[in-house]
Amino acid sequence: QQQQQQQQQQPYHPNAEAYTSTMDAFAKRGDMTRALDLLKKMKERGVEPNEFTYTCLIGALAKHKKVDQAKKMLKYMKSMGLRPRVVTYNAFMSGLAHREKFTDDQSYNRHVDEAILILKEMISEGIRPNPSGVSVLIGAFGKCDHPRVTEALALVTKLEGEGIISKNNIRISTALVQVLGAAGDFNGAMSRFRSIRKPDVAAVNAWLDACVRCDKDQAARKS
Repeated sequence: QQQQQQQQQQPYHPNAEAYTSTMDAFAKRGDMTRALDLLKKMKERGVEPNEFTYTCLIGALAKHKKVDQAKKMLKYMKSMGLRPRVVTYNAFMSGLAHREKFTDDQSYNRHVDEAILILKEMISEGIRPNPSGVSVLIGAFGKCDHPRVTEALALVTKLEGEGIISKNNIRISTALVQVLGAAGDFNGAMSRFRSIRKPDVAAVNAWLDACVRCDKDQAARKS
């Protein structure tokens, strides 16, 4: 009974999952100060951050233009003996690809360049990129004021040739349709769309968007 009373008197400290969920909530509100403070509190209270904790912070830091801090967080994560997973690198690339907070194209292009380096680092460490992460990076090429079509196509060709991704993956092909549409390359977008055997809703929407961007309303109506 005395032991039970002592346990009841001890303050309750959430586990790593609870802390991570709270960090994610702060990060989505743009409050990175409180998100990072929670990491300090975890350590002070003897709660070990896990790979998902670091993944949450790395993605959020990248999204809020704190790229150097995100890199340091990734390096620190590794130093703690935690091996980044595919989801960690995807979160980093997704944060870098986020366009909303950029007012000038030059700065955004630098973030896209950083995302390319993250992909290369991922591959060099023997972690195989998945279609989700690659499609995010491909999509980023299309968000530049001057869409980087040549690089997008070259990257996909290279990854396919090396067997890192499968050929004509629907998610990646959909991202390419978007990039080609953004660049005004209607024939390129149409060719890529036709390479998709069974287009899903996302692929069809990407094609319709490409038609509109290229002033091909009739092609959109036929679809």
